[in-house]
Amino acid sequence: MPVFRHINVVLTTAWGAVFAVMAVSTWLAVRTPSASDWLNWVVPVVLLIWALKFTERYPESYRSRAVGPA
Repeated sequence: MPVFRHINVVLTTAWGAVFAVMAVSTWLAVRTPSASDWLNWVVPVVLLIWALKFTERYPESYRSRAVGPA
């Protein structure tokens, strides 16, 4: 059970950080109209793609390190 809990804590933290950075990015886009395309579109899309890939790969990676080879 500790492996399951650890994986979920890490994934929840990662997604929380991504959403927080996206919120700051949107706030900055409002304050900086010249960079709004980057801050409203590029940054959030890159963050979401990273989070999806991390979510896909991290659990198995951590499990293999925590439990060891089968």
